[in-house]
Amino acid sequence: MFRNLILALPFLAATHASAEICNGAYTDTAALLDHTYQQYGTLYSGGFNNRGVGGTLEVYRLLSGLPDAGMTGERPWNSGLDYVDPGYLRRHDTSAADRIGLALIRNLPRISDPQFQRDTATTTTDPEVILNQVLSVGPWPGWWLTPNSRSLPEAQHTVAQFAYDDGLDWLLSVQAASAYSEASWQLARYREPAPMKRNHMVYVHGLDRFAETGGLTWLVAAVANDSRSGYWGSPTKLSPHHRAIADRIRQRIDGLSDLVEDCRASDAQYAAFAIAQLERLRVFSGYSGKAELLASLQKLPNVMRDIAAIRLAKSHVAYTDDYSSPWKRISLSEIESLAVGTSLEQYYNPVENAFQSWMNVGRSLRTHSLQELIDLNTGVILHSSTRILLNLLSAQDLITFARSRDGFPSDERMLFTRGFLRLYALGRDNEAAVLIPELAKIWPQHADDIMEIWQGSGSQAWRLTQIAGSLPMAELGMEIGLARWSGSMGWYVQSGAQDSTTPFSMQNWAQRRETPDLPRNIRSAAVAERLLDNWLKAVPASPYGPQDRAKNRNIEFTYPHDPVFPQTVDWTYSDSGGLVDYIAWEELAQLGPETGLANRIGREIIQRVRRETSNPIKRLWADEDALAGQLRDVIFQARYMETGKMNGEPLGQVAFRLLHNRFGDTDAARQTPYWFVCQDRCVR
Repeated sequence: MFRNLILALPFLAATHASAEICNGAYTDTAALLDHTYQQYGTLYSGGFNNRGVGGTLEVYRLLSGLPDAGMTGERPWNSGLDYVDPGYLRRHDTSAADRIGLALIRNLPRISDPQFQRDTATTTTDPEVILNQVLSVGPWPGWWLTPNSRSLPEAQHTVAQFAYDDGLDWLLSVQAASAYSEASWQLARYREPAPMKRNHMVYVHGLDRFAETGGLTWLVAAVANDSRSGYWGSPTKLSPHHRAIADRIRQRIDGLSDLVEDCRASDAQYAAFAIAQLERLRVFSGYSGKAELLASLQKLPNVMRDIAAIRLAKSHVAYTDDYSSPWKRISLSEIESLAVGTSLEQYYNPVENAFQSWMNVGRSLRTHSLQELIDLNTGVILHSSTRILLNLLSAQDLITFARSRDGFPSDERMLFTRGFLRLYALGRDNEAAVLIPELAKIWPQHADDIMEIWQGSGSQAWRLTQIAGSLPMAELGMEIGLARWSGSMGWYVQSGAQDSTTPFSMQNWAQRRETPDLPRNIRSAAVAERLLDNWLKAVPASPYGPQDRAKNRNIEFTYPHDPVFPQTVDWTYSDSGGLVDYIAWEELAQLGPETGLANRIGREIIQRVRRETSNPIKRLWADEDALAGQLRDVIFQARYMETGKMNGEPLGQVAFRLLHNRFGDTDAARQTPYWFVCQDRCVR
């Protein structure tokens, strides 16, 4: 059983952390469930990939008592489909509906056919690929339950007409449970009541189908949609009839738990047990206590355990005011012990304490002091989002944090250098000067160059400028680990590791083509909220990230509130929730790009040129070509980055006038006929 899956996913066949359940009796089933959940953290496995929704379809067959059909095996990459395209679902024409109808007629019978076996992947005709493409997310939850609605496009109306098929109906129900983003779910209080009622409609439909069939398929579909109803006082209470069905489902799950505990469960029963335990975790319902909850979650397959730990960690961080909440009764150490690490390490560099590193992002956002932040991250590799958070520290706090990174020399160098550059950019030269010996120590390959400049002639400001502008390119900036957010779990990047052959030269500054300063989105008051929101949105195991899953299927443009990735619980903010105690707002407001490092270095170059050529005698001894070249660099940098102003004039204009007034006969002046002001088109 699941032979192709085990061969295709060796990392699941040889997972490293969790004890075998019932002496490996459910190894194949666990591999199937991990395969299904690993991509997006949802029971619905479809999305932007040619593997399609095969994992979900195989789960349906398993729960229905049907044999494995081989829909989870590898296949060659081929995005072309011979008779269906997802774009048809967004068109109101009959030909699109006809082609989708043909696709469903050909493929739906295979879902429930005991004889069906997909041995050879062809991509263009595989049911798991076709159904994944056809079943694009609809305009509202439960749209297929209202097939006669005039609001449905013709193509989706066609899909709804086929929903009498149990497999299609179940697949759409599972997709509905996986269709709303964490952001939408957490902001449910701000949403209009209608979507909540439609979510409730899908849940009630699942209850009715379970009452009709009594099968495991509709048990898990109902449980998965249970987490959508009744939130924030929405009028979605169950009738006495449906409450009785829900009670039967809870009793059935208790029975499945007993079977798994005694190792008497079948593969289908174990799969239903695992899915139910994970899905109902979203609303923390159905558990008699913490001990039962943790014992049940320990029996999940590895990737599902990681997802459970991730959801618990998010919920633990999310609730700041209600310390009587059941989420707070589970300690962070218990959450860490639940995590296996497979889903975190699958697509990223395996690192020690990967889950703790990720969890520390949320915890760091809730700390109250710098010392708390230091203690929390001591001995743990910094997650990329934690690095972004460090941008909010003051320069001196940043240096203090850098000195705490024992065992992480690249972190110490990167953070200390950023702190030094920030002090210099702010004009706090005496504080920056004190750091020079320590700066040379953390840059051993450039220590001699740093000290030679520092002990040389020239003003303190110019010597600091030379050192700041000569650092290796990757370190010549004040952003800390900043990366454009993709929605994935993040990166464990060893930032700061530089090639020792990188020259120590002002050319590092001259060649820079993007701003070294903090972009506006880091210096805004909403950055902490965005970081927490992004952390809560993160998909447990996807290499693409939730936005890619939605964007590449054109979902976010048509239905912006319906990206296809999983939800957790609501989160709240409070005055005691951290951040406000140590974010250096006043300092951040001074850090450019208009008035930051780029402006300071450019101003110092201009002032030095003025001093060294202030009279004819000085000009006679000055190296005109070198000075003109530095002015040219200041001018051209304003083409690529915001360099701010000097005495009310754009920095590039000041440098341009000085270049042509004093060095008009140089090659640098002849090669610079224009000055620049970079605004909206700048690289930030």
